[in-house]
Amino acid sequence: MGNSCVYTVSFLGYGTKQGHEPVTFGGATLFLKAPLRFRQLVEFHGNLSVIAVRRPLDGPCVHLEKDGVVQPGAELRFVNCHRQKRHGGAMEVHGNLLTHGDVHIRNCSATFGGCLG
Repeated sequence: MGNSCVYTVSFLGYGTKQGHEPVTFGGATLFLKAPLRFRQLVEFHGNLSVIAVRRPLDGPCVHLEKDGVVQPGAELRFVNCHRQKRHGGAMEVHGNLLTHGDVHIRNCSATFGGCLG
Protein backbone atom coordinates (compact mmCIF):
# COMPACT_ATOMS: atom_id res chain seq x y z
CA MET A 1 0.00 0.00 0.00
CA GLY A 2 2.93 2.37 0.38
CA ASN A 3 1.99 5.79 1.72
CA SER A 4 -1.60 5.61 0.51
CA CYS A 5 -4.48 5.73 2.93
CA VAL A 6 -7.41 3.31 2.78
CA TYR A 7 -10.51 4.07 4.87
CA THR A 8 -13.18 1.48 5.49
CA VAL A 9 -15.35 3.87 7.50
CA SER A 10 -17.13 7.10 6.79
CA PHE A 11 -16.89 9.91 9.30
CA LEU A 12 -20.14 11.46 10.49
CA GLY A 13 -19.99 14.94 11.92
CA TYR A 14 -16.85 16.78 12.91
CA GLY A 15 -14.24 14.20 13.85
CA THR A 16 -16.82 11.65 15.01
CA LYS A 17 -17.21 8.06 13.82
CA GLN A 18 -20.37 6.06 14.51
CA GLY A 19 -21.08 2.35 14.02
CA HIS A 20 -18.72 -0.62 14.19
CA GLU A 21 -16.47 -1.07 11.22
CA PRO A 22 -12.73 -1.62 11.03
CA VAL A 23 -10.50 1.39 10.42
CA THR A 24 -7.77 0.46 7.93
CA PHE A 25 -4.78 2.68 7.23
CA GLY A 26 -1.87 1.99 4.91
CA GLY A 27 0.83 4.29 6.25
CA ALA A 28 -1.46 7.25 7.02
CA THR A 29 -0.63 10.28 9.14
CA LEU A 30 -3.39 12.33 10.77
CA PHE A 31 -2.53 15.89 11.86
CA LEU A 32 -5.10 16.81 14.50
CA LYS A 33 -6.29 20.22 15.60
CA ALA A 34 -9.16 18.62 17.55
CA PRO A 35 -9.70 15.20 19.15
CA LEU A 36 -10.89 12.29 17.03
CA ARG A 37 -13.86 10.61 18.76
CA PHE A 38 -15.19 7.09 18.12
CA ARG A 39 -18.62 6.25 19.58
CA GLN A 40 -18.60 2.48 18.98
CA LEU A 41 -16.08 -0.36 18.97
CA VAL A 42 -13.15 0.47 16.70
CA GLU A 43 -10.55 -1.90 15.24
CA PHE A 44 -7.28 -0.45 13.99
CA HIS A 45 -5.60 -2.23 11.06
CA GLY A 46 -2.43 -1.13 9.25
CA ASN A 47 -0.19 1.78 10.19
CA LEU A 48 -1.48 5.05 11.59
CA SER A 49 0.44 8.01 13.01
CA VAL A 50 -1.56 10.58 14.99
CA ILE A 51 0.18 13.92 15.47
CA ALA A 52 -1.37 16.81 17.39
CA VAL A 53 -0.57 20.15 15.77
CA ARG A 54 -2.26 22.18 18.49
CA ARG A 55 -1.11 22.20 22.11
CA PRO A 56 -2.97 21.38 24.21
CA LEU A 57 -5.92 19.76 22.47
CA ASP A 58 -9.41 20.04 23.91
CA GLY A 59 -9.28 16.34 24.86
CA PRO A 60 -7.11 13.35 23.99
CA CYS A 61 -5.90 12.79 20.43
CA VAL A 62 -8.19 9.74 20.19
CA HIS A 63 -11.26 9.25 22.37
CA LEU A 64 -12.93 5.80 22.42
CA GLU A 65 -16.36 5.74 24.03
CA LYS A 66 -16.40 1.92 23.80
CA ASP A 67 -13.75 -0.77 23.24
CA GLY A 68 -10.75 -0.52 20.93
CA VAL A 69 -8.64 -3.22 19.29
CA VAL A 70 -5.19 -2.77 17.75
CA GLN A 71 -5.09 -5.79 15.44
CA PRO A 72 -2.02 -8.03 14.91
CA GLY A 73 0.47 -6.36 12.59
CA ALA A 74 -1.04 -2.91 13.15
CA GLU A 75 1.10 0.02 14.32
CA LEU A 76 -0.55 2.95 16.07
CA ARG A 77 1.65 5.96 16.89
CA PHE A 78 0.85 9.06 18.94
CA VAL A 79 3.07 12.16 18.90
CA ASN A 80 2.70 15.54 20.69
CA CYS A 81 -0.69 14.75 22.26
CA HIS A 82 -1.06 17.00 25.32
CA ARG A 83 -4.15 17.49 27.43
CA GLN A 84 -4.93 19.68 30.42
CA LYS A 85 -7.40 19.12 33.29
CA ARG A 86 -8.04 15.39 32.68
CA HIS A 87 -6.55 11.95 32.07
CA GLY A 88 -5.13 10.61 28.81
CA GLY A 89 -3.20 12.84 26.45
CA ALA A 90 -2.78 10.32 23.64
CA MET A 91 -5.89 8.18 24.14
CA GLU A 92 -8.88 7.99 26.45
CA VAL A 93 -10.73 4.66 26.47
CA HIS A 94 -14.04 4.14 28.28
CA GLY A 95 -14.14 0.41 27.46
CA ASN A 96 -11.31 -2.06 26.99
CA LEU A 97 -8.23 -1.55 24.83
CA LEU A 98 -6.84 -4.79 23.40
CA THR A 99 -3.40 -4.42 21.84
CA HIS A 100 -2.37 -7.29 19.60
CA GLY A 101 -0.24 -4.96 17.47
CA ASP A 102 2.14 -2.14 18.42
CA VAL A 103 1.28 1.14 20.13
CA HIS A 104 3.99 3.81 20.30
CA ILE A 105 3.58 7.00 22.36
CA ARG A 106 6.10 9.86 22.13
CA ASN A 107 6.04 13.29 23.75
CA CYS A 108 2.47 12.99 25.09
CA SER A 109 1.13 14.08 28.47
CA ALA A 110 -1.93 14.88 30.57
CA THR A 111 -2.41 16.71 33.83
CA PHE A 112 -3.45 13.44 35.53
CA GLY A 113 -2.67 9.85 34.61
CA GLY A 114 -0.20 10.45 31.81
CA CYS A 115 -0.69 9.37 28.20
CA LEU A 116 -3.58 6.91 28.53
CA GLY A 117 -6.75 7.44 30.48
